[in-house]
Amino acid sequence: MKKFNFNPNALTAGVALALGLGIATGVSASTSSGSASPSGGVQIENKATASYSVDGVAQPTVTSNAVIVNVSEIGSFTLYGTQGTSSTDDKNESQAAVPGGTTTFTNKLTNTGNVTDTYTLNLTTNNDANITTGNQDYTYTNPTTISYEIFNADGSTATTLATGQAQTGTVSANSGTIKLLPGQYADLTYNVTSPTTATGGQSAVGTLTATSTYVTQKATTGTSATLINENQAIIKLPVFAIQKTAASTSIDLNTTSPTVDYTITVKNDGSATYAADAVGVLIQDKLPTGLTVSGGASAITVTSTDSTTTNGTTPTLTTSAVDGRQIIAINGVALKVNETMTITFTAAIDKTKVNKAGVTNTAEVYDNYNDTAVTPGDNPTSDIKDSSGTSNPTDAKVPNDPTGTGAGGDTSTPITFSDRSLTLTGSTSAELPPTSTSTGVTYTQTITNTGNNPETGLTFTISNPSTTDNITPRNVIYTPQGGTAVTLTPDANGVYTIPGSIGSGQTGTITYDVVTTGATIGTSETNTITLIPAAVTGTTKPTVTPVTNTTTVRGMTLVKEQALDATCDKTPDTAFAQTPVTATPGQCIVYKITATNTMTTKQLTNVVISDTASQWNTKATYVAGSIFDSANGATVVPGTTAQSSSLTLAANGGTGYLQFVVKINGAN
Repeated sequence: MKKFNFNPNALTAGVALALGLGIATGVSASTSSGSASPSGGVQIENKATASYSVDGVAQPTVTSNAVIVNVSEIGSFTLYGTQGTSSTDDKNESQAAVPGGTTTFTNKLTNTGNVTDTYTLNLTTNNDANITTGNQDYTYTNPTTISYEIFNADGSTATTLATGQAQTGTVSANSGTIKLLPGQYADLTYNVTSPTTATGGQSAVGTLTATSTYVTQKATTGTSATLINENQAIIKLPVFAIQKTAASTSIDLNTTSPTVDYTITVKNDGSATYAADAVGVLIQDKLPTGLTVSGGASAITVTSTDSTTTNGTTPTLTTSAVDGRQIIAINGVALKVNETMTITFTAAIDKTKVNKAGVTNTAEVYDNYNDTAVTPGDNPTSDIKDSSGTSNPTDAKVPNDPTGTGAGGDTSTPITFSDRSLTLTGSTSAELPPTSTSTGVTYTQTITNTGNNPETGLTFTISNPSTTDNITPRNVIYTPQGGTAVTLTPDANGVYTIPGSIGSGQTGTITYDVVTTGATIGTSETNTITLIPAAVTGTTKPTVTPVTNTTTVRGMTLVKEQALDATCDKTPDTAFAQTPVTATPGQCIVYKITATNTMTTKQLTNVVISDTASQWNTKATYVAGSIFDSANGATVVPGTTAQSSSLTLAANGGTGYLQFVVKINGAN
C-alpha cells in the first residue's frame, strides 16, 4: 500500500476547523500510518529593531515588521513485512516451518515523521481478516521477545539514538517499546515455534502490531496509530513419491539361478505445493527372505536427474540382526524438489528360503527435519518415514500418503513365483505264482504336487517290456485326492491322460494290476511308470523321477534225488543226489522227492507229491513199508502211483518231501 502523508497543520486552524477535521486513533492493516500533527502547529515570530542618529542627535528606535515561521510537527511511520513476495507489503507469507521447529520472521519499522516517536510492539496469533496469507490450520507459539537493530535512513548503523534507546537488543513481544529518531528504522526479528503434530501443507498465521505514541496522542483524520503485519508459517517438507518395481512379476524358480531386476525411484514430488528440498536422506531396502543382491554392493547403480546434488554414500549391504534379511542402505542423499533418484540392482533368489507364495519388496525413505543423518538398520529413527508399500500419513508427515497416483504416491510391485515340482512315489516289487487270480497284484503310485502351481494336463506311461512272458499289466485307475476313481484307457501310443488338475500340496494316485497266466517260475517283468508334466509357457517343466515295479513269478520247485541202499534196510548208504547211481540186481534204491516253496511271502497249501510207478516198476519192485513223507501223513503206497499226504510248505523256502524204496529185479 502507498504511504499517505497528510499534514493538516499546513492549514490555518480556522480552515482546519471549517473543514471539520477531527481526531483519529484507528488501527490499520496498511504499511503506513499516514501523517499526524497538532492542530495550529508551533509559530516562531521575529522582529528587528534599529537605532540611529542624525547630526549627532539620537533618533527614535525603529522596529521592523514581524516575520512568522510556522513549524509543522509530523508523526508518521511504516511497518513492512520484509519476507514473501514483496519486502514492502504488510505480510510475511509462506515462510517455511517444520513440525516442532522455529520459523524466523522479519519486519521493518521506520519513523517517516519529523519527530522522535516511541512504538509499542505486540505479537499475536490472530488471523487478520484484512490481510490474506493462508489458513489457520494450527496455532504456533510466539516468542517472549523481539530482537531489533536500529539503522539510519541511509542504512548505516545508528550511532545517534533517542534518549534511553540502545542500538540493538530485545524487547518484550508483549507491549515492548522502541524509540526512533526521525528517519531511523528498526529491523525486527523473532522466531515462532510450530507444534510437533503439524503436517506438510498446514499453515498458521499471526500478527505483529506497532502502535505509535505520537500518532495516538496527536492523531488526525486519515491516520492510523497502529499498523498490522500478518505472518504465515507453512509446514514445508519433502514429499517422497517412492516406486519399487520389478522387471518381471512372475519368476520361474526352476530356472538355473533365478534372479529379479529391481528399480527403486524416489522423487521429491513438487506437485505438492508445500514440498521442500531434502538433505541427509536415508534410502533403505530390506530385501525379503531368500533375496540377496547379486554381485554385492558394487553392483548397485545410483543415478539422479539433478547432477548438482549428492547421491549420498556408496551403497552398503548389511544383515538384519532381527531376521537375517539383507539391507541395502544409501545415506546422506540430497533431493531437490522435483528431483528423482533411481537405484537399480539384481536380486538373486534362493528358492529354498524365499516365500514361494510371492513377495512384495518395499523401499523406505527416512529424513530428519534438521538434515542430520539417519542411522541405517532394522528400524531407523527419523522425523519422516515413508514407504513404497504402506500408506501412513502420520509417519510421512503429509495430509495424504496415497498408494498409487497422487502427490507423494507410493507403489510396490508384487512378485509371484512359479515353482513347478512333482514327485512320483511307489516303487516296489511283488511276486505272483505262474497263474494268478484275476486281480493278481495291485501297484499304487502317488503323485504329489510339491510346487506352488496347479498341475493340469498330466500324462503318464506304463511300460510292458514283453507281451509274451504271460506277465501282463492291466486295469489302470486314477484317483484324485478326495475324488472318485476313474479307469483310464491309453491312446494309441500307450499314453494315459490324468483328468482335471492336481492343486499345490495335493495328491493323486495311479493304480494298476499285474496278472500272470501260465508264466514261468523264476521269470520277472519290470514296469516303468513315467509321469509327463505339461508344457506351460513361462515355466520350466519339472523333471519327475520315474518309478519301477517288478513282478517276479514264483511258486514251487520239485527235485527228485536217489541214494543206494545195498542191503535194502531202507536206509540210504550215501547222500541223496540227482546224479546216476550204479547198482546190481537185488540191491535197493531210495527215492526222495522234495518240493520247495520259492514264494517269499506266501505259504503253499494242498501240496501233493506224486511219483508214477510205471517209470520203474518193470525193473524194480516197491519195498513194502518204505514210503513216508515230511508230514508223516497218510501216503499212498505205489500201485500205479506213490503219493504223499497233503503238505503245507512255509513261505520263503519251506520244503516237503516224499520218500520210498524200490528193489532192483534180478536178471531175466
